[in-house]
Amino acid sequence: MIPFNIVLFTGSDLFDHTTSTSSVHHSQLLWRNIETTIQRINYRCETVQLDQLDFSEQENINKVLNADLVIMDVTNQEHRPTFMYYKSNRDNFYDIVLIETNAVDNEKAIEDFRDYESMIELSEQFKEINNTEFTYLIAFALERRNQNDDLDKALNILEKLCTTNQMDSELMTDISCLYGRIYKDKFKQGNYLNQEFLHNAIIWYRRGFEGNPNLYAGINLLILLYITIDDLKNDPETYNIIIQLNILLGKKIRWLEGSTDYWDVATYFELHAVQQEWKKACQAALQMYLLNPSSWRFTTTLNNLKIVHDARLTLNKQKSCKKLSNKTTSEDDIYNFWIDFFNDAINSDLKSLENKELPAQLPILIRDNYERVDATGFMNMYVEGRLQLNFHTGTDPQTLVIRLLEQHKHIHDYDRVKTIEMNLIKSIV
Repeated sequence: MIPFNIVLFTGSDLFDHTTSTSSVHHSQLLWRNIETTIQRINYRCETVQLDQLDFSEQENINKVLNADLVIMDVTNQEHRPTFMYYKSNRDNFYDIVLIETNAVDNEKAIEDFRDYESMIELSEQFKEINNTEFTYLIAFALERRNQNDDLDKALNILEKLCTTNQMDSELMTDISCLYGRIYKDKFKQGNYLNQEFLHNAIIWYRRGFEGNPNLYAGINLLILLYITIDDLKNDPETYNIIIQLNILLGKKIRWLEGSTDYWDVATYFELHAVQQEWKKACQAALQMYLLNPSSWRFTTTLNNLKIVHDARLTLNKQKSCKKLSNKTTSEDDIYNFWIDFFNDAINSDLKSLENKELPAQLPILIRDNYERVDATGFMNMYVEGRLQLNFHTGTDPQTLVIRLLEQHKHIHDYDRVKTIEMNLIKSIV
């Protein structure tokens, strides 16, 4: 009987022992464990390096195309386009899984290669595998897929993992954060009524942050604590978390406009949003937009803030607290603009707009030249505004009205409100 054949397809940097980055270290560790486990269950295991295919070496190409299963390491972003090319060659076979190994700061997601179904199918095919890193990835995939009883399955996997001593501190931090995320998911799915889920989420994110202070664990811990704490800076624990997060961000962001990492900027945004420091939050929001991330990243960020808003509202109703004030400042207004703007970006696909009426106003970001009231000028300045659509049934022309937010009082009145007749618009690009 021909043994089941598995090909490990990876970049050459995995075997470069002079490279000491965290992601390469994680990849090397996981790859060695996968290789050892496959050999232990008497399956054939071969490794093909990406650069071995650069010269169209047919033998190695055939290994990738003809294997019963291919496991690709897509951690290195520069290699991903080529990996996707060979993945598409095998799509008819489907027996392929994409793995990315990252340190906890990048645990937010497995980038755009979120092949959770393949990871879960792989675990079902190889139930004999008893490896902590591999098992953790299965729990991770179950949490991300989040169907039916996936969250409970993931919890059971993590509980078994925690009984073993064969894991390093970084993996334990990853496990703690995944525990926290699962309980946060369950808290949200339960309409924020189950305080035990909230309590458990806080416990596990706190454990992850204390074991290895990092942005991901810290901002999630702070957001969940904010649900029950009104003044973060007067609470010793949350004040200390704010200090530590500022230190971590200070090491990664020298100046906000120059930052190219979406998650760093999003963490800065969330940190100042929960402190109601709207000016700093809005500066980060603009940078988040300019980085042009995929919509699921916006979704992840807004879900965190939505959890805070909805959970605090639910708790206030349960406690019969006094009604929240309806008064908003100009900074509140501009912050609300960015929430609406990002929500529109998430829901901007054409299918989501089918059979829906257009709202009376739309949040828009305008880039133009403006003149201050003191006669000095702004060149190519981004300003926040609202677009009002006026559809008239009579003889009056249909118009678009662009209104800048009240915060922009330093701009001349004639630039703050502009009316455009629709019949004068030649095209929209």
